Amino acid sequence: MHGMGAIRGWLEIPYQDKWLRWHPWQEWYDLWGNQQAKEELQSFFDHFLKGEENDWPKTPRVRMAVLRFGSKEPQSYENIVEDDFPLPRTQYRQAYLGPNNKIVLDQPLGLDSSLSYDSQSDDHLEFTYMFEETTQLIGIPKAVLYMSCPDHDDLDVYVTIEKLDKDGKQIKNLNIPWGGIPTNSFEDIKPDEETEVIAYKGPSGILRASHRAIDENKSMHPHWPFHPHDREEKIVPGTIIRLDIGIWAFGIEYEAGESLRVVIGGRNRSISNFGKDHTNNKGKHILHLGSEYQSHIILPFV
Repeated sequence: MHGMGAIRGWLEIPYQDKWLRWHPWQEWYDLWGNQQAKEELQSFFDHFLKGEENDWPKTPRVRMAVLRFGSKEPQSYENIVEDDFPLPRTQYRQAYLGPNNKIVLDQPLGLDSSLSYDSQSDDHLEFTYMFEETTQLIGIPKAVLYMSCPDHDDLDVYVTIEKLDKDGKQIKNLNIPWGGIPTNSFEDIKPDEETEVIAYKGPSGILRASHRAIDENKSMHPHWPFHPHDREEKIVPGTIIRLDIGIWAFGIEYEAGESLRVVIGGRNRSISNFGKDHTNNKGKHILHLGSEYQSHIILPFV
């Protein structure tokens, strides 16, 4: 939670005395149940508020965590020391969305084509990529989508990155240690107990097309565009427009045979227990693909 605000702080605070720690746990557990985190926070306050000479200055400036999903042990890799964030060795690769519902890395598609979904239902589009070797994605992704709607002058578009196991089944991440709940698998968790506090499907991004304007001077990163929301730019029905949709930062490991799935639709597919969708969708949304309209996701490979 609140991850992108923390990243904005890290990127924009103009001082060397700053630290960034990504952890694999939900914030309440990390604050109250993680002894390491409590001791580090106390050390930070003692050093800067009380002026105590302690070991805080030796703390690595950047530490990352990588989620593994499911019931794997360990659940995640944490306290990975890095030089900076975004990681300097990041390779941003274009994942092109194909008409066969597959993702093609680095290779733009040929002929133009399109796919569509009903924006007022749970209908959606899916695109998958299977990893041939263990791979970690750490950083800020972004969706670049070319879309149109013949039935309305606006679109609310949701993009989610999900993870599939080697059998093609969706898997989730537990946001607290498995030892902290009275069950050993997601199958044993009742639907009304599977809240966003304990479960995570993957990062998501949302954009209302009429608010697609970007202020580059306020964008903290090329993959996290700043939308000022100071005007509406309605769309002539049927007109193809480009949408740059920032997606929340993530750190996830994919083993050989596991897959990444990109889901695009008119409703939120994330685990959300606070409020409801307030969409402005009507009719069919069309996603355009191919030579002139290379819809793709930018992924941070490390």
